Amino acid sequence: MAQPMAETQSSSVVRYEALGDSITYGIPMAFRVDRLGHPRRAVTRFQGWPALLGQMLAAKTGTPIEIFNNGYPGDRVGEFRIERVPELIDAGDRSSRVLLLIGTNDSNDFHPTPSGRGCAAEACSNTYNGLMRSIIQSLEEAGRETIYVATLPPVWGSRLDSPYADPLDLSAASRNARIVEFNEVIVRELLALPGVKSGPDFFSCFLTPTVNRFSLFRDTLHPNALGYVFMAALWRDTLTGVPAAAPLEACPAPIYILESLDPYAHGHKQDLLEVGDTYYTDESFVLDLVPGELANGIWVTQANSDRNNRDENFLTFDVGQAPVSVYIAHDPGGTPPRSSSHEFRPVTLSADLRVSDPKVGALSLVGAVGVTGTVSIGGNRSGHGAPPQQSYVVVVVP
Repeated sequence: MAQPMAETQSSSVVRYEALGDSITYGIPMAFRVDRLGHPRRAVTRFQGWPALLGQMLAAKTGTPIEIFNNGYPGDRVGEFRIERVPELIDAGDRSSRVLLLIGTNDSNDFHPTPSGRGCAAEACSNTYNGLMRSIIQSLEEAGRETIYVATLPPVWGSRLDSPYADPLDLSAASRNARIVEFNEVIVRELLALPGVKSGPDFFSCFLTPTVNRFSLFRDTLHPNALGYVFMAALWRDTLTGVPAAAPLEACPAPIYILESLDPYAHGHKQDLLEVGDTYYTDESFVLDLVPGELANGIWVTQANSDRNNRDENFLTFDVGQAPVSVYIAHDPGGTPPRSSSHEFRPVTLSADLRVSDPKVGALSLVGAVGVTGTVSIGGNRSGHGAPPQQSYVVVVVP
């Protein structure tokens, strides 16, 4: 049986197969993570978490890593069993290690897959339990010696654009009620099978009774770029033997992220942005030029429709105990928002933060350095000066 990567220091390439749906297939991005867990700009572009994980594992272990991304958007376990597994087997024995994350699409409201929790024999037919067992058996028969099965991340709403009021209220959050059952099947039954090991507990690392990390998702189903870096780092820690937290207990973030950021009241999200990315959650304006000082920052985005908000505590988040720099990029035609926690002063960087919005051209910047703990910033009009035409964006640089 394959050993954890922490014990593998061979110069030969170590290969994995990542199997799943659109959450595995992912989105293109160009970021890596340094030894302190800070996302950094990278030249290479990655698709989803598998290729990014390969780079993280290589940096962690000193061993060349190759991870095949076999994520198929829209797949359910039944489709994956019938259509994908034979294709993977026909492709040959590319690896003896599999990273399996699938089942989110089986939780839908219009045609859900029964969990098969505790089932036996014929009662398992066409259930999540039975189909996953069949997938695992077929992969093992085809030479895959170790199969890591991760728990499914939470779903934040039954529609992509409409989040649940409380994603842990399983009487109302119907998809999460099913996902919890699927995850119980994984933890209590599938992980007891020979050759099967525990992957990351994605559910608890995104959602517990005390932690909600919906701010790492671009809609109610798919992670954003920072969310994918988060997932890849969780895989890295699992494969290198970092102890996991108990289910539904606080899951320490494997990378630097902002905590206590409320994604519900005003739709605030945290992400990794680069030139060509949109910087509002409800507009198509994109970044045209990003100063080098902001290149490795975490961007806190909001809806431009909130540009007339005057609340004194419109945006709050926790940057942690290590000092960081916080910048507010605001409409130069107006006044920057007030902060009840820190003093922000005008700053000049190596280049302008240029945007495609013709009304603005380039955003002005105010900043605070050596920031720790909670940051509280008012609404776009809280500065009580000249009315800005567009809303602001925050960048936190570790």
